[in-house]
Formats: sequence, structure tokens, C-alpha cells
Amino acid sequence: MLRVASSAVIKQVAALFEAGTNAGLSDGRLLERFVTEGPEEAEASFASLVERHGPMVMHVCRRVLRNGHDAEDAAQATFLVLARRARSIRRMDSIASWLYGVAWRVAARTRREADRRRARERRSVEASMTLRRTGGDDPEAYRELYDALDRIPERFRLPILLCHLEGLTYEQAAERLGCPVRTVQSRLARGRKRLHDRLSRQGVGPAVAPLAGILNRDASSAFASESWGRATVQAAVGYATGGAHAATVSATVAAIAQGATRSMTIHRLTKWAAFASMLGLAGAAALPWLLFALGSSSNAAPPTQGKLSLRVLEEGGGTPVEGAEVGLRADKHTQNARTDAQGVCTLDVPSPPPSYFNVSIKKQGFVPASVSWERRGERAASIPAEQTVALQKGTTIGGIVQDDRGRPIGGATVFVLVPINERREPGVARPSIWDYEVKTDAEGRWRCDVVPAKLDDVWLRLNHPDFAGDRMYGDTPKPTLEKLRDLSGVMVMKKGIAVSGRVLAADGSPVAGAKVAQGADRFGSHYPETKSDDQGRFRFENVRPGEMILTVQAKGHGPDLKRLAVGKESVDVEFRLEPPHRIGGRVVDSRGGPVAGAFVAADTWRGRRSLEFRVDTDEDGRFAWEDAPGDEVLFDLGKQGFMSVRQKTIKASDEEVTITLLKPLKVGGSVVDDETGKPVEAFTVTPGIDWGNGRAPYWELQSARRQSSGRYEFEFGEPRHGHLVRIEADGYLPVNSPMFKDDQGEVAFDARLKKGEGPSGVVIGPGGKPVKGASVCLVTAGAGAYLTNARPPDRRDSPVVETDDAGRFRFPAQQGKFAVVALHDLGYAMVKDAELAKSSDVKLEAWGRVEGTVRIGSRPGAGESVRLSVRQEGRGDEPQPYFDYRTTADSGGRFAFERVRPGKVDIAREVKLSDRMTGYSHSTPIEVGPGATVRGDLGGTGRPVVGRVVAPGGEKIDLTFGQNSLRAALPQPDVPKGLTNEEKAEWYEAWTKTPEGKAYAEGANRNFTVKVEGDGSFRVEDVPAGDYEVNIAINEPPVGNACGIGGDLLASARRKFTIPAMEGGRSDEPLDVGTIELAMTKRVKVGDQAPGFEVAALGEGVVKLDDFRGKFVLLDFWATWCGPCAAETPHLKSAFEAYRDDDRFAMIGLSLDQDKEAPRKYVDGNALGWRQAFLGNFGEAKLPNEYGVRGIPSIWLIGPDGRVIAKDLRGDAIKEAVGKALSSAK
Repeated sequence: MLRVASSAVIKQVAALFEAGTNAGLSDGRLLERFVTEGPEEAEASFASLVERHGPMVMHVCRRVLRNGHDAEDAAQATFLVLARRARSIRRMDSIASWLYGVAWRVAARTRREADRRRARERRSVEASMTLRRTGGDDPEAYRELYDALDRIPERFRLPILLCHLEGLTYEQAAERLGCPVRTVQSRLARGRKRLHDRLSRQGVGPAVAPLAGILNRDASSAFASESWGRATVQAAVGYATGGAHAATVSATVAAIAQGATRSMTIHRLTKWAAFASMLGLAGAAALPWLLFALGSSSNAAPPTQGKLSLRVLEEGGGTPVEGAEVGLRADKHTQNARTDAQGVCTLDVPSPPPSYFNVSIKKQGFVPASVSWERRGERAASIPAEQTVALQKGTTIGGIVQDDRGRPIGGATVFVLVPINERREPGVARPSIWDYEVKTDAEGRWRCDVVPAKLDDVWLRLNHPDFAGDRMYGDTPKPTLEKLRDLSGVMVMKKGIAVSGRVLAADGSPVAGAKVAQGADRFGSHYPETKSDDQGRFRFENVRPGEMILTVQAKGHGPDLKRLAVGKESVDVEFRLEPPHRIGGRVVDSRGGPVAGAFVAADTWRGRRSLEFRVDTDEDGRFAWEDAPGDEVLFDLGKQGFMSVRQKTIKASDEEVTITLLKPLKVGGSVVDDETGKPVEAFTVTPGIDWGNGRAPYWELQSARRQSSGRYEFEFGEPRHGHLVRIEADGYLPVNSPMFKDDQGEVAFDARLKKGEGPSGVVIGPGGKPVKGASVCLVTAGAGAYLTNARPPDRRDSPVVETDDAGRFRFPAQQGKFAVVALHDLGYAMVKDAELAKSSDVKLEAWGRVEGTVRIGSRPGAGESVRLSVRQEGRGDEPQPYFDYRTTADSGGRFAFERVRPGKVDIAREVKLSDRMTGYSHSTPIEVGPGATVRGDLGGTGRPVVGRVVAPGGEKIDLTFGQNSLRAALPQPDVPKGLTNEEKAEWYEAWTKTPEGKAYAEGANRNFTVKVEGDGSFRVEDVPAGDYEVNIAINEPPVGNACGIGGDLLASARRKFTIPAMEGGRSDEPLDVGTIELAMTKRVKVGDQAPGFEVAALGEGVVKLDDFRGKFVLLDFWATWCGPCAAETPHLKSAFEAYRDDDRFAMIGLSLDQDKEAPRKYVDGNALGWRQAFLGNFGEAKLPNEYGVRGIPSIWLIGPDGRVIAKDLRGDAIKEAVGKALSSAK
């Protein structure tokens, strides 16, 4: 890092960086500090600008001048011009483009002067010849390049300057420019294309080819010495102020700077004089124009349609907040301002009206806030003339960062994000804390003083160069809120593993400058990336053990992707890139007309979301990707005013693909009182999604909008299986619309609301008094409540209100079953709808507490993640909350859970199996009483169990994806014979209450996760004495960004073993269960021949698949005890009724019940008219294994030729698949 200041300034810079300020300040803010602050602050701010932009300035000067001393003089002169003109340009967010232009002009002027001097000295010819003979880069080529770069629009020039000449990553450039990463990538691609096209038109393309090679040179290599940097800062400060350092400016540099300043002034005067003359202005009339030209920024202000007067007050007292930093982003317009003594500043409202208008407000000691307005459909954002924002006083959280030996880690960066659990409303300010940085001190302690007083959740992310950093929020388990509030929460960082490799072309030559990126899903993450060197080599330090996805992209080559298993040793990998392929297409509207400016972005490739490609279509709607892979890529496409296209499959081809964007679905209508017919003045419209799985719609509470005057309109821009709207108003029952499809265009839905009252009540504390400020959640079939560490759920997903001073709460009227859940520091309560109808009192029960230690063998489980799960009560289809408790053990392995819901819970240690798969091991049941503290320890007893898994016959399969466990080998309970399913359930429930049943249940619930490494080995710690069975089930890796154990079952195995009793209950000596050979599982894929069968009919006789040869056959593996199977019955009946008269179609049900009685009753009771067969108990039936069925329902469509057309059908997709097959066969 460049150090450019005196010791006093260095201290100031260090203080600024330690506070996390300078690094995050915009160029404009740094210039503002340079102009307005004291000498030390001014010098430190200018030092930051030199450090930030010095590489780019020196790069330009050296490429133009080719003489090191001349380049240093020109670069220093450039910063002197910046210092002299700082007052006139300090409002610019980024000065990269301005500095680039000055550097280019200063360097060009310096070269002309040098050429004249050499001519006078009669050495210009020899110098020119020598320069041409060197075989190096031609300075004329660079002159043409920089001249062309200067002529492309600034929005395309800035990303090139930041990424190629200042060496910033996409993320850093996006932060500097205040726009999304994808916007930077898009503008960078378009800017390079414009640059290439302009050079080609000038006939100098070959002179600067390859363009990427010039732009991608490491700008930092062009940087000068530390002394140059220090001298530049001191000279610039002196030059601007005439202070003590003015004498340090060399005469040559001063002359260059003065000449450049003078030429810039003359150039602007000439330009504005010509403009004034064109307008007919002369003499005194022209003077104001000329003065305006001299005093204005080089960034022309956009046309405005008005002003927004923003007033910032302190919440509660109403005191004006002076000096608050205000930032505006409105489409491409940005503006920075600062509030005055009255807390007021003025912002421009650009014209035409922007699609969004976002204002951020920051002030030390207050919670950062933002307020925004955005376009709604075709309605422009309605931005008021005045707006008042009240800032909350910030409160503190903090903690300690340690290594896995309990030693403090100083200098770690803690990123803080506070999720906002309220939907965004136009003109309503909300806290805005995103990637807020704080540093740990030498003791590993950190604190953040800007979080709101009411804090339901906070996300943390850690980074340190010497440890494995977090790739996304939550990678390192965080302490509880209670621990963060008392500054005692511990987070543990561990050392990582080095991963290196080499990138080669198809011919084996090294590929330099290839981007190598970690991560299976890079969108919204912080996975590291790097570039290959001249030998094609790359290296990552401190990679987290486990699954690692590496994706390589390079200009002129096709991309590649590899999945690595990172263990305890360093990894070296080789990539050999294939030749590039081309994907091209055209985006059109429903009439076939071109859609210009639509984004086209790669989303998923080879099951991962790691490719980076995004472009906007040209004026003819066309796009092209010249460095695409040869296999299929899933793309997302869209543009404002159209329905997006998601997961569009495109494969490289010489043919151009055409994609049609539909107009968005618009639903609108009237909302009236059902009795009077009068408009309802105020109501809420909530969009809903029908996933097509037969379940209740998912209501997008975060997108709900308040409407008025009895009319509404809602626009849907994302493709779904089905769309709905729900209309709600105080004092009325809600009304749900029918389902609408993407392609319906504009549809009307008028709602007549009937009077009705919603759930209401009073929350009562354990002492019998009403409780103020309790969070009450409404839980319905379509809106569950997910409670992390017993904190209120996200208000964007679940309705949540707070009780008033009298403990009262109230929700809108509901239809169907619901429950209310009350949460407060005093306790918890859940009341179902029937109970609330009897009594409005919701009585809190005191929380419990669970504490304990986690050990891995003989050592404490420092930094281990521990989970507590609450056993669900009642039926699974009833509305109820879902609790999820997580915490991290400290350096001594100690952990604690506060606010534990009383009842039966299980604690377990979390085992990270891969990036997308987590297991829970050593599960231990506990019962927690109200107000009680219960102890539960994990590990520290028993012994390790080791073994190895191998595939049969040398089969090559990935052994790391699967659902592998070690469980107690318990004899099955002796169930009386002749019982129905309902009677068996009653018997089992009664038996679990007996001593024998309780012991069985405790043993059955205790399980150990088995993590199989890439080489097939596994090790399970702390297994007590007893009889066990290890179960191995290896799956295909998950497809796309799916979570879970993966795809179809590939292979499985079981092995029983016994751990004898150990002296003292534990031993460090592993028990080796040997080599376990897998049995490969039959897999049936779409396109395969369906396994034939001849099985017993549910009635008389047999059912043979061959008897249906020549027909389309729908197979349904099901059982009466399977709830999801019953949920598919309406969809199966719908398909049967639609096509039962078609002789080419048949349906067969395949029951997996214990006996025939239950399915017979179900078939008769539900009037299922299709053929039914009986396979018997799921665990013993053979046919499911032949089809590879692991779960039910499993619904298949078989073609007339006996081949599988579709599998795993659900919901409306069943009927659609049958209809499509029959139609295509006509």
C-alpha cells in the first residue's frame, strides 16, 4: 500500500481507516474534506485520492511518454491540477474520468514539449528510430487508444478506467459507482465494444491489438516510488494553498500544471463562448454564461423537474441533525449533500421522472436510514417537494473474534447487516445498515454503535487475510443477540487450505489473465476470485475445507468448471479450456418487433450459478456471447415494462435464437362494500403465487401495496405457474382472486368485501398483567412463522403486530384456520383460532434455557455450531410456528440457548457436509420446563468410529453427496397383528408413554451424521457403547441451486456393528468397521424403458404393464398414510376426468400400504375410477426400487413405446403433461 504522508498525516490516515471512513468515502467527499477541513485532515484526504487513482494516472502518463522521469512529472502535475481545481469539482462522486482526461492531456502536452526540445537538440530522429526498434509498445498506439477512450460516453469509460487502469474488482467498481455489479459488467462489455469499434473505424485496430492485453495490464506495476507519492501529496497541498510545501514543487512540474490549467480554462471559455454566440448572447450578456462555465463541474447536471427539500431530525426530540451526509441515487443521476444547521438540504429531482429515487442519510451516532420512491407499473414515482426523516440514536452490539485455540484475532473485519423486516413503503424511512465495516482490536474485540434499539436479527460476516473468511453472511455461526448486546459473543475463525492450479488453452499453452472464481452460486455472495499469471497459474490461500466450485473464464476461450473436495492438504488443479463457442439471439415483443436494452444474463450452467455474463440487447434486439461454452446455459432475460423470462435454455449454435418478451400481467378493478356498493376508501392488495403443487398460495407480504378510493391496479413482471391477488381492509373479510396466467395481459377482478372482524386479544404476562410491546404473529396455511432463536419473523413473510399499552393486538379478518403466537422477553404463547374464540386472553409461559458443552473427543468444540430444534405439536397440516435455534460454542466448547420454548426439544452438533448440505449429529433429546435451565452436553463420551466406502467394480461416482447416518440398531416394537393404520397409530402413541417405549424413542432419536470424504473414508466422533447400524446412501449431486442431499439415489449400503463398553465411558482409540462396498441402485431416467411389472390388483387378479402397451400410462406410487399423496388426489382426478374417454390413455395406482383394507376404503370413499394395484409395505416392496423411487407420491408418465416421458409430476403439471403428450401424438 502506498504511504504518502508525514508521520502526523500517517496517524490521521490510520485513524480514518480504523474508523472505517476513508475507504468508504466517495471521491467527492474526499475532495470536500481536502477543501474544507484542517491541514492534517486535508492532507490525509488528498493522500487517499493519490493512493486510489495514482496507478491509473501513472499508467496513462507512462504509456504516452515512455520516459520514467517525464511520466512522474506529468503524473505529479495532474494531481497539482486536481488540487488547484478541487473547489470546482468536489461535488463529483468519482473523479476517475476527470483525472484520466487531465492525465492524458498533460502527458500529451508534455510529450509535445519534449519532442520540440529534442528537435532543437537535433536528437529527435535518433530517439524516434530507437523507440521504433525496441519491439515494445508503440506510444502512438496508446495515444490513439486514449484518444478513443476519451471519446466514448462517460458511463462506459468509467468502468474501463476503474477495472482496467485502477485494477478494481467488479464489486469494488460497483461500490465506487453506486450501481449493481451486473451494471458494471454490462457497461464494461459495451464500453470495450465501443472502444474497439471506434479504433477499427480509425484504422488503428491492429496497432493496439490485442486491446484486452493493453487494458488488462496491471496498473499497479506502473506506480512510482513511495517518495514520489509523498512528494506529490505535499506538493499538491502547497500548490493549492501556497503553504509550506509550495517550495517543494519543481519548476518543471509547476510549469506543466500551470500550462494544463490555463489550456483547460481557455478550452472551456472557447466552448462556452461559441455556445453563447449560438444563442445570440454578446458582451455583458455572455459573461454570466462564461462565469457559469468556469465555476461548474465537468459533470453536467441532468435536467431537473423540481427540488426535494429534505429535513433530518433527531427521533423523539425533533432536534435538527446538522452535518448529516445525504446521498441520492435516481436511475443514472447521483448527488451528495450535507444538511445545514436546520437539518435541511435540497436535492434535485431529475427529468424525465426516474424509475426509482433513493435517498440515504448517515450521521455518526445515528442509525443510517434510507427513504425511496419508485415507479409502480406505468405510474411514475411520486416525489414530494418536502420530506422529513427522523434518525434514531444508534445502540451498540459487539463481541470477540478468536481462533480455534481461543486466541484473539486482531485486525479482522466484521461486516454488519441488519435485515429489515418491514415492507418498503414510498416515503417511509427505514434503517439501512448494509455491509457496515468494523475492525477488531488487538484483543479481538469489536463494536458497532449504529444498530437500532429494537433489533430482531443481525447478520455478520468475517474476513481476515490469514484465516478462512466468510463467503456469505452466516458462514461463521454468530452469537445470540443477548451475547452481542453485552459484547461477550465469540465468533471463531479457522485457518484454511491453499488451493492452486494452472489454466491452459486447448493446445496446452498457458492462459494469462483468466478469471478464476470460487463458488457454486456467486450471486449476492462474497466468494474470492483471482486471475492467472503469465504462466497460467493461480492460487487461493485459506480456503474453507469441504466442497469447492471453481469456474474459469478467459477471453478467446470457452469457460470451464470443476468441483473439488478440499480436505486437510493443499490442492492443485489443472484447467484446460476448450475453444470458444457463440451464443447469439434476438429479443422481440409479442408482435415480433425488436426489444432494445433488454438484459440477457447467464444464470445456471452445469448445475451452478457461477458464470458471469450479462449484456443488453442492441437497437435491433440482438445480443451475442463470443466466449460461451458448448453445452446448455440457462439464461434470464428482462426489461422494464415486460414479463421477465427465467431459466431459458440456450445452447451454442450458428443459428440465432429468438426469445419473446410478453407484456406484464396487469390485474385491476374496483373494491366496494358488499352491502352498500360504495367504494372502500382504504385497502391493501397483496400478490400471491400459485406454485401448482396443490397447496395454499404463497402470499408475498413484502410486495403488498396500500390502495385507496375503491380502485386498484397491480402489475406482475415475474413468470409464475399462477398469480393471484388478495384484497384486505379493516373491518372486512379478505377476498382472494382466481388464478391468472402470465400471458393473460390485462384482466379485471372486482372485489365485493363483506363485513367481518379479525383475530384480536390481550397478551397477559406470567404475573397476570397485560404486556406492552409483545410481538404477535399470525400463522396461517399460506403464511407460516419461522422463528430464529425465538425472535419475531420477517414481517415481509409473516403478519406481525405489537401490543399496545393495554396489551391489545388486532389482525385483519381471516378465512380458514389460523393461530396467533406471542413473543416477549417474559415468555411465549400460542393460541389456535378455536381457543381464541373462547377467550381473548393470550397467556405467556416463561421461557426455558438450555446450556451445555460440546466436545470433539477429548478437546473442546471451539467454534462448533450447535442447533436446538423444537418438536412440533399437533398435525403437520395445522398452522403452527417453526422454531430454529442456533448458536456457537466458545473457546471452551460452552454454549447456551435463551428463550427456549417449553416442551420437548433436541440439541445437535452441526456438521457441514458441503456448500449446500448440512447434517446434524449427536442428537440429544431434552425436556425443558417453563422458567427452568436444563443442561445438555454433546460429545466427549464413547469412541471414534472409522471406515471406508467403496463403489463396486471400480465404478467412478462422487461419494460426497448423500444422506449417511449411524443409528442405534434397535429391534422393532412388537405391534399386535390385525390392526388398521389408525389403530396402529393409537397403539404406538400409547406404547411410547411406557418405560420401554420411552427408552426406545430416546435411542431412535439419537443419531450421528456420517460425512464421507472424497476418498471414501469417514470418521464419526464420540459414539457411546451399544449396537449400531451405519447407513450409506449416495446421491447424484444437486441440480442447479437446489439444496439437500442431491438427485437420484446412486448406491447404498448398510453395516451393523457393536461398540463394547469402555473403561470410564470413553476411548480415543478408533473402532474400524472396515470397508463397506456399495450396491448400485437401479435408476430410471426420462427416455429410459420403464421396468415392466406384474403385481396383484387391489381387487381381484393382477395388473401387468405390458397389457397397456400402445397407450400413454400414468403411474402413481402412493399410500393412504402419505399426506402429500392425498394432496395430489384432486389433480389425479382432474387428469382422469379430462382424458378418461381417450382410448390412448390409462391410469394405474400402485398402493404401498401395509394391507389392502385401507387403500380399498380410500379408493371407494374418493371415487377413484382408475385401475389400482397393491404392492404392499413400502420398505419391502420391490417395484419402487426398480424404478428408483425413494419417496412418494411418485408420479410417472409412460409412452406407448414403454419409455418414460416424465417423472416426479405434481399438481397441475400432471394434467398438463398428459394433455401435451396426447396432443403431440395426434
